Amino acid sequence: IQHTDLMRPARDLAHHLLTLPSPNSTPAQRAYRLNWLGIRSSQVGDKRGALPPIQEAVDIRRRLAEAEPAAYLPDLAMSLWANAWVRNAHGIELSDALTAVAEAIKIYEQLVEHLPDAYSGYLKVLFEMSAEEAVAEMTAANLRGRGGAGFPAGIKWESGRKERATPKFVV
Repeated sequence: IQHTDLMRPARDLAHHLLTLPSPNSTPAQRAYRLNWLGIRSSQVGDKRGALPPIQEAVDIRRRLAEAEPAAYLPDLAMSLWANAWVRNAHGIELSDALTAVAEAIKIYEQLVEHLPDAYSGYLKVLFEMSAEEAVAEMTAANLRGRGGAGFPAGIKWESGRKERATPKFVV
């Protein structure tokens, strides 16, 4: 089985969730689902289907961040990063990928400057810890995923770290 064969059901589920009628769905929830759909589409090699949902997520999150920066700038940065990742993975308008990454980094720098306590752990993991230390920290903290099942993040990170195959996809 190809890894893309395993990702197709995740992409199909993302598309299904996006198309469900949700009268109480917020723009933030729609952006989350669009981002997820774009990433999953990219992972199955759907070059044409990957970028539009991520671009729409960026547009929604940009509007939300303009209205409430403290609440939505981190999400905007995440969508910009995903936008760049999809563009790079498929060789689509690479100059736009660089622009998206630069904007995401600028947002993260602003967040670190204004909220150093909130991002100090993130910076520590990136620049001071080994992969093993970061996984041990996640496991000890008993942090759980936000996907609905609350799967322990430390276990997920450890399985990703140990996996030899590339690219790696953790769902």
